[in-house]
Amino acid sequence: MNKYVVKVLGLSILLTLVSACGRGSGDPEKVLLPEIQPDGGSTLVEARIQTLGNVHEVSGPAAIVYPNPELVVGGYKGDPAKPHVVASNDVWIPSDVQSTAALSIYYAYERLMLFENSVFPDSRISWPRKVGFDVTSIGGGSNNAFYAAEDNDGDILDVTAILPYSGNGLAIAYNTGIIAHEHFHAHFYRIFGELLGRSSEGKSIDLNPHHLEKAKGCGISSKLSKYDVEKKTAHFQQAVNSMIFRGWNEGLADFYGALFTGANNFFDESLASDGQRDVGKPTDGIYTRKVFEYALERDISYGEGCNSLGLAYSMGTQVARRVAQHYAKKYDAKAPDFKEKVAIDFFKSLMNSRSKIREKYKDGELLTSWIFGVFEGPGKASEMDRKREMERAAKAIIEALGSMGKNKKRSDANVPTYQGTGSKKKGDQKDEEESATSKQAESSQNGTAE
Repeated sequence: MNKYVVKVLGLSILLTLVSACGRGSGDPEKVLLPEIQPDGGSTLVEARIQTLGNVHEVSGPAAIVYPNPELVVGGYKGDPAKPHVVASNDVWIPSDVQSTAALSIYYAYERLMLFENSVFPDSRISWPRKVGFDVTSIGGGSNNAFYAAEDNDGDILDVTAILPYSGNGLAIAYNTGIIAHEHFHAHFYRIFGELLGRSSEGKSIDLNPHHLEKAKGCGISSKLSKYDVEKKTAHFQQAVNSMIFRGWNEGLADFYGALFTGANNFFDESLASDGQRDVGKPTDGIYTRKVFEYALERDISYGEGCNSLGLAYSMGTQVARRVAQHYAKKYDAKAPDFKEKVAIDFFKSLMNSRSKIREKYKDGELLTSWIFGVFEGPGKASEMDRKREMERAAKAIIEALGSMGKNKKRSDANVPTYQGTGSKKKGDQKDEEESATSKQAESSQNGTAE
């Protein structure tokens, strides 16, 4: 049992005993819940939940929260969570971990809803959100969370799943940063995903995390094996587009989680990754499209790993950092309305880019750096990234892959560039740029899968 669970249960038991002697004051208005802090760690707060009419059933305007629900066409099947709570003066005290989780999830979504009603009134997502926790019915696994827009048949799901947590940190159900990250995927789907068409192979990869295998995100070889890799067909190029799209999606979700909570390193509170997805760190550059082409070709041809997915997550980290740095320069980070101003700008920029992204995704070849132009302006971003897109990294990968015969399998460990094991060579400035973008790939699976 981790320290956060012990703290929550211990305080709940103590206050349950104390409440027997407390004065009655009608129905409490607040709930004692754990909350992530901007500077790291978490603390218990008296959270005022404004929109949940009955704390004994977690279903309200912001979210319907289900304990281990069954996934069916249209979403979840089951009853909303029914927390066990006791009253201590004017505060509800959850009496077990599951009750704390259900109410914490609702509190996070309520704050997201109220915030987005102000900064993104044109949002295309619907409320209440459908959220399952301690979910064991979807592919197994633990210490993870994901958003699923559709199933493989194109039927709408539009659900978020939080898997069981067995780590030693803050449970994902209590981590508002991870919840905001997953919630952003719903925005990304509504802004971009629907434009791509239900038959899009890219959408199937990027927006159906529920059906990906092994986190299940690496089982793409069978899905793509029918493509003619050697001739670089339009299907193959669209598959490359989908992985670049996936990287953008993950990176922007990381950024949004950090913006909403003020905690740049929110992943580490639950999924110890030594700061490798810390949005507040300097950016190193970004992988080129050519790198993704060779990674995907390897995945399709050999089926040994998920290099392209790892690259997508690694690139996502750099996207998140670059966008964060852009907004830190554009607006006064110390201003009380910084978060609101950035969110308004952020969502407006994404909405304004929909048509261009759709055109390039379906009919052309996405360049990894285009996402920066969405926020920074096309001229400035593209000029900068023509110099920084690491063609030398692509060349190194080409050379590493060049020794592979078409019928010869090699371990993923033999291509260290994909795994981020490159390191700076003292006194070699050129190699510094090449290796910098690879640092994060090693931990690309440490955070939430989708």
